[in-house]
Amino acid sequence: MNKKLRLILNKMKKLFGDIPYNLFGSMVLGHVRENGFLRNDIDLDFVIIEENLDKLIDRFKKTFKNVEISSEGVNNNVVLRPIDNTNIIRVIKFKLNGVSVDIAIAFLIGDYRYTLTHDNDLGYNFHKFPRRIFESSKMVDFEGGIYPVPNTPLEYVECEYGKDWRVKKDKWNCCFDPPCIDKKNSKELMEKLLESKK
Repeated sequence: MNKKLRLILNKMKKLFGDIPYNLFGSMVLGHVRENGFLRNDIDLDFVIIEENLDKLIDRFKKTFKNVEISSEGVNNNVVLRPIDNTNIIRVIKFKLNGVSVDIAIAFLIGDYRYTLTHDNDLGYNFHKFPRRIFESSKMVDFEGGIYPVPNTPLEYVECEYGKDWRVKKDKWNCCFDPPCIDKKNSKELMEKLLESKK
């Protein structure tokens, strides 16, 4: 499976081109903990900042001529998943040669960088990262290629997966488990995001 994932990873690198991105989520955990893909992880995770979202969508349309871009279900080639009842896109999801690819969207508010997942009473969770973790990218050798990760990958992993990131967990839910989830200020943060989109 790793060979297939590597091929898709290289295709994604070409797709991003001049759009800044980072490996994200379990890919960074794999880099830090196992120097490559997590053995049971069969998807690819990336992150871009929100100001580059439109440019990336345009690139999808040019690269994949027959792609339908929509907020609807899994039968579409590329799905933009908005936060319920908003125009805020939290993730781009699609499949490439059978491999699931997620591109998280990061929002800059004050000294922090936020990504969003679905699933709590509000319909979303904010994941809060200090901006310094992503101030620049660290280029690393990952599965035989050079790719960008957050400039302090260990700090990112501890923020996303907790201090016990070395322990392999049978179950882990990105909507609930990360210590970086900011539940206390979720409503206020969403109001700021909605205001910025007007």
